Amino acid sequence: MNNGDFNITAIVVNWYSSTFLKVLFANLRDKAGAPEKIRFLIVDNTNGLDNSLAELSSSGSSVTIMPNKPASQHGSRAHASGLNLALRAVKTEYGLILDPDTHIFKGDWDDFCVDLLRRNDVIAVGATFPPWQLGKYHNFPNPVFCFFDTAEFLEMPADWTPYELSPIMKCLHFVKRNIVRCGKLIDRKKYGSSGVARTVGMRLERIMGVCSADTGYLNALRAEKQNVGSITFRAALPDDHAAFADTAAFKDLASHYELYYYRDEPILTHKYNTAGKHWRTKKGDDVSFWREAIARFEKAVDDRRQLSASSVNSGQT
Repeated sequence: MNNGDFNITAIVVNWYSSTFLKVLFANLRDKAGAPEKIRFLIVDNTNGLDNSLAELSSSGSSVTIMPNKPASQHGSRAHASGLNLALRAVKTEYGLILDPDTHIFKGDWDDFCVDLLRRNDVIAVGATFPPWQLGKYHNFPNPVFCFFDTAEFLEMPADWTPYELSPIMKCLHFVKRNIVRCGKLIDRKKYGSSGVARTVGMRLERIMGVCSADTGYLNALRAEKQNVGSITFRAALPDDHAAFADTAAFKDLASHYELYYYRDEPILTHKYNTAGKHWRTKKGDDVSFWREAIARFEKAVDDRRQLSASSVNSGQT
């Protein structure tokens, strides 16, 4: 593919996330096939209070900061307000929405994503909510990593606002969530280690449907109603038989964080910090452990590929 035929705007919403953003931007550039074609748009939900963003904006014209004041909105609604604001400012052919606490493993991820869109005639590719997050949508990319065709995404139209619920519907969804999760019986650890819990949870989720509002549900709903295509990466489980699943780093990332694959190739990991007790893990808040696991996983991938290349070369001589 000719790297010169597209430009990308990478969008992140900042909430005192400068430490993550510095690492993320370096990671995106390092793994991109054409880093010079990436523009970064930071929506600052602190509305100028995070002074540490100045260092990022001074790194060159490729970084733009857009102040945003979510007012009384909090959590996913504040996040969605920033994303919707950013969408209106995207002028490049492609856009990428991602969380600050994300790390990309896939080399030439920009070429890879553009190629997936073009070959499969879809408007978006990316991560969706893992299967163990019972009650959420799993059929469309979420804000962790959503790469999209800008014109088609806006035409849908895209809207990251979590769906509105009346007081009665909120109560109904609360009941449904407790049914899907069997009260407190099916948490992340149980889902990942018990085939019975996994089967029961998946069957109950099919019956109850989406009952946990989160950022991007309207996109998933509209895409389904309009028969708009997308490709979602698969969230690995600790007992998966995926590439590199025999490494300790895989187990750590798949057990405590989010680790996404496309087919049999690792694409990215998301630290995922949550206040929800069902999905919390012992190492979930440990940034140092997450980064150390990333380094070990990267090394395992590189070592395996070098060994494979060496074997091929030996066979040709």
